[in-house]
Amino acid sequence: MSIVYGGGINAKLYISSKYYRTISKESIKIIGIIDDEPVLRKQYAYGYKVLGRLSELNKIYDNYNFDKIVITSNNIQSEKRTFVKEFCRNNKVKLTESLFIERNIY
Repeated sequence: MSIVYGGGINAKLYISSKYYRTISKESIKIIGIIDDEPVLRKQYAYGYKVLGRLSELNKIYDNYNFDKIVITSNNIQSEKRTFVKEFCRNNKVKLTESLFIERNIY
C-alpha cells in the first residue's frame, strides 16, 4: 500500500498510470496523498483523500501502516527530502520517485 507525496500534476500522472501497471500485473494500491499545501487539507485530489502534511507522516503511518512512499513533487526542499528518506529507512518503507518532467539536454 502506497502513499503519494505531492498533490500536483505529477501525482495525477502517476495515479493515471496505475491503470496500465495493473494490466501489467504490477499491483498498486494507493491509500492517499500527503501534501503541505494548506488549500488541499482535508480535501480529495484525483479521487484520493489528502491525509495530511509531511509533518504528520508518523501519525499517518500509525493509522495506515503503508509500505511505500512515492514522491511526485518536483520541488521538495532538501530538508523535507531528508526527513522522508530517514522516515523510510527507520520504518522499512520503500521510497520511490515518479516525476514526469521535461529537461533541457542541450
